[in-house]
Amino acid sequence: MSLTVIVCTGPVCGDRRGSGKLIEHLRVRVLARGLEGRVVVREEVCLGHCLRGPNILVGDQVEEASGRAVLYNHMTIEDVDRVVERHLVGGMAVRALTNLLPIPSSPPKPRPR
Repeated sequence: MSLTVIVCTGPVCGDRRGSGKLIEHLRVRVLARGLEGRVVVREEVCLGHCLRGPNILVGDQVEEASGRAVLYNHMTIEDVDRVVERHLVGGMAVRALTNLLPIPSSPPKPRPR
């Protein structure tokens, strides 16, 4: 089975939150684990979940358009390592890194009393 890993590089979730380093680390890890023959790493300008970013989408190349992909949110270098080991190598999604709440763009305003 071939997998596509798409890292969002959009101006809000990617550029501002370090997606460049995530892509670089992901490519190194894919090579280190010998996955380059079955894992394709790509970049996309926007995945539509900017306030949850940086985001990484992992899906089967055939099923990517069918909604059977997994969208990981708030990704860090450590999270990339978990996704590589559990999802790309082990075949199991890391559910704790999915469907996370958006990051507020500014601190919440105090409620009037």
